[in-house]
Amino acid sequence: MQLLKEKNNDSKIRFQIGDISQVDYDANEFDLVFSSLAIHYLPSFDDLMVHVQHYLRPNGIFLFSVEHPIFTASGDQEFVKSGDRTVFPVDRYFDESARETDFWARK
Repeated sequence: MQLLKEKNNDSKIRFQIGDISQVDYDANEFDLVFSSLAIHYLPSFDDLMVHVQHYLRPNGIFLFSVEHPIFTASGDQEFVKSGDRTVFPVDRYFDESARETDFWARK
């Protein structure tokens, strides 16, 4: 956080790190709401959108990124051998059910 403040010391910029589902701000408080790789962990996208719309000023921007579903399409995130090729299976690509993964665990 300190590095962010050092590189962006404009008094109009406010940084906050926290649980996106727990924040509470006044209406029309922000020009920009930004979320990186967090939304797909929330239980309700619709509830989040209601909150973000409440926080944004008219013509405000909601900028976000989410994990691409290819990373959990096979369930185990591992490349596999298929004949003489190594492939990344996408057998559950269109499956919209809940997916659980641990990116940092190694077998």
